[in-house]
Amino acid sequence: MVCGDLIIDNHTYIGSREKAAWKEVVGTKVISTLGGAHLTYSLIKQLENGDKVDCWYDPELAFNAIRSEHPENHAYAEWKVDNDGTVRFKQPLGYGFVNNPMRDLDYERLHKSIQEGKDILVIDDGGLGFRQNSVTAELPKSKCYILKTNQPLIDGYLWKTLTHWERIGKLITLISIHELRKFDIKISKGISWEQTCLDLCYELVSHSVLKKLIACKFLVVSMGAAGAMVIKNGSKKKSAEFALVYDPGYLEGEWETRENVNGIGQMCAFTAGFTNDMMKMDVRDLEKTNIKDILRSTKSGTLYLREMLEVKTGWPVPADNVPSPVDNSDQKAVPDTNLTIQAESLFSDAFIPSPYWYKQPGQYLKENLWSIFLNNYDRIKRSAESKKDFTGDIALLAAASAAKNGKDQLKHVPYLACHKLFTIDRIEIEHLRNVRKLISQYIKEANSKPFNFAVFGPSGAGKSFTVRQLAYSLYKIKDFGKHAVFITFNLSQCRDESELIGAFHRVSDTVLKGKLPFVYWEEFDCSNLKWLRYFLAPMKHGEFQAGRDIHPLGKCIFIFAGSSVPEIQYFEPANPEEFDGEKTPVSDKVTRKKMKIKRRQFEEFKTNKGMDFTSRLHAYMNVQGPNRKLLYDSDQDDWKKEDPADLMYPVRRALYMRTCWGIEPDEKLKMDPGLVMAFLKTSYYKHGARSLSHILKHLKSDSSGQVSRSELPSDEIMSQHVDFDEFMRIANDKRMDKFPVEDLAKVLYQKWLEKIRGQDTQSIFHHDYENLPEEMKLDHMLSAERILNMLSVLGYKAVRNKDPRPSMMVEFKIRFIKDTNELEFLAKEEHKGWTKARKRAGWRKGTIRNDYFKRDPRLVKYKDLKAGEKEEVRNTIRNMPDHFEQLNYKIVRAKRTKLNL
Repeated sequence: MVCGDLIIDNHTYIGSREKAAWKEVVGTKVISTLGGAHLTYSLIKQLENGDKVDCWYDPELAFNAIRSEHPENHAYAEWKVDNDGTVRFKQPLGYGFVNNPMRDLDYERLHKSIQEGKDILVIDDGGLGFRQNSVTAELPKSKCYILKTNQPLIDGYLWKTLTHWERIGKLITLISIHELRKFDIKISKGISWEQTCLDLCYELVSHSVLKKLIACKFLVVSMGAAGAMVIKNGSKKKSAEFALVYDPGYLEGEWETRENVNGIGQMCAFTAGFTNDMMKMDVRDLEKTNIKDILRSTKSGTLYLREMLEVKTGWPVPADNVPSPVDNSDQKAVPDTNLTIQAESLFSDAFIPSPYWYKQPGQYLKENLWSIFLNNYDRIKRSAESKKDFTGDIALLAAASAAKNGKDQLKHVPYLACHKLFTIDRIEIEHLRNVRKLISQYIKEANSKPFNFAVFGPSGAGKSFTVRQLAYSLYKIKDFGKHAVFITFNLSQCRDESELIGAFHRVSDTVLKGKLPFVYWEEFDCSNLKWLRYFLAPMKHGEFQAGRDIHPLGKCIFIFAGSSVPEIQYFEPANPEEFDGEKTPVSDKVTRKKMKIKRRQFEEFKTNKGMDFTSRLHAYMNVQGPNRKLLYDSDQDDWKKEDPADLMYPVRRALYMRTCWGIEPDEKLKMDPGLVMAFLKTSYYKHGARSLSHILKHLKSDSSGQVSRSELPSDEIMSQHVDFDEFMRIANDKRMDKFPVEDLAKVLYQKWLEKIRGQDTQSIFHHDYENLPEEMKLDHMLSAERILNMLSVLGYKAVRNKDPRPSMMVEFKIRFIKDTNELEFLAKEEHKGWTKARKRAGWRKGTIRNDYFKRDPRLVKYKDLKAGEKEEVRNTIRNMPDHFEQLNYKIVRAKRTKLNL
């Protein structure tokens, strides 16, 4: 059932008939329909297409009352109608004038008497008077209340009624992020999903007004067509759950910009899609409702919002298709699709760290180690510090899959594509987005001074490649050469000032030709920063001096690539005043000597205009490259210690391998799996990306088919780029085991998927294996490895059907499946291995299963499992032969190995 604020939507469809004699073109029409809560009702009814939806008001009575007595309840919008009939939203025109004094709608007269309420009551609170009306005290009783609300928040009788102890546990509140931003709060936009979530969660739990929203059982914050955030309130603060629904390829507002769509009633569409999915659920007890179920409904709401914005026939539709002002439905304008299944394929979801887990709010806002891809929301610090944590396994698994099958394997997590550069690294995404946003704004504006930004990274990190792809991504494909040009100058090869002035002249000439120069100043920090003084005037004033003459540079982009330090944060030496030995006595002579060196470095940096240079930079970015990030040791003044928090380096290597190999995005990399793993796991490339590129080019030149380790360069050449012994040790690891473990993992997942779908036709699990989160892939990979290990322990192995050895399938079934004692023993061992893997992933025993807090009642000894749970484990053993047959493998005898589950 639907109720709430009612308005009349007046839609002006502007045609092309400018003259009375023009009778063959589309003319202008004005259509008035009942909107507000009624629009939400109409959209839900369209989706449900049945008698399950009703409204708590008389539509005809409401329309006539608003039309004759309430101009303040009129909304206006303008639409453009093309000659082919296509309708495009143009702009909202706001609301009608307000009578003085303003009279609220007589909701008691408009509302129908209800004998029995529905399971779900949807309240569309538009801030037009319904919330203040006494009729809200008589809301029909329901099992679940869905409140769509906006500014002013937490206001009126309606909120008091819904937050009464009898209803608050049944309340789901829906709100747009635009309404929250009207408060004095900071919620970032266009940087990364992670940062937006951290900002939003922090403000919701700390703001004096907004934190009252979390009093309801579920709060859903819509972020337009790209995603939404969901919070489940708990009995205690630390039991609250936070989650995100998102489109991996878009941030807030980006999908609408790309599709060039807009429209009114977007939250009505979101509410309709959300409610339609909720109607398929048991809503009798929201306390027991899993947050995953609400995420599914949120995906459906976001997809329906997106689909309604995409409708080509217009929304609402022209008057010829509208039966009456109160029946503004048009079935042709509604997407004919299964929202649940399609939404699962378009949107992903992720858990968010709880702000209640942090003692200091500032720590939460600066939590830059959290990554949606790594799914380390609950173990951020442990992931970086513990070798036992499995997060590194997740990154390695994703890297191996991406190297073999392409970047599409990673498009279920937040990613950024800049021309040929593709990344899922949160830090890299944030740097690239920040710089791209600033440059985009610079390009749009009239400027005569350069935009200056610096890029740092270790030698061979791929700085030039990164900034080139960033530059190309600012324009449409193949349009870069029409509007811009990329120019490179290596300052380490510059002999004197005259050569630098010649470079400035070339930049100026390019500007005069009407193109925007992206000027890449390579190794700008060479020769003890001797060239910095010559850049100060061009950077600040957009001018350079040649002799006595001053020349303008014009609009251009200066990119300064540094090579002296891997990160710009360490380009400027620390101020020695903070550690001055004269002010803070230091007895250690070694420490005094270090202080003296630091003081000299700082003074030289100032003398060489380093501080003046950094103050003129508009942006910066660090590029990591294929090696693991290094940490700076201030005591030793070197970069030798690896950063345990950098778990993304195998993924960076995998993506670079495919780029360097030059294969199509969906083309498989035909390379020896052991060799691929060696490229991903070897500890260090001595010359960064150049070393990796050199080895790959050698392999490619000598290969016409499947690339094998036999085609590697000589030991001497390999040793110039990697630790050759380590590289070959990785490549040869388990090389005799050629069983396709991941294929078995896919079979296990498919079997599990069939069981889940059989139990629940509305299951959220509709993903293909390739689109699963890496943590879930890893879980099935470990299951597959346990099965193979178990076979080996029993004296068997799996081989292809064409292998000449006799099949032992029948013997295996008789000995270990039909024999109940043997079956029970194997079931116990399988459960023991599953428990061990689960605990390593951070799961603990709980009374009920909770995915957010990783609690599972099955994490007990096998003997303590319920009868049905034991049978599931036994079925895992029983199905082993079938799994191998499905892969065209058979079981044969082999040497026994030690049990290691």
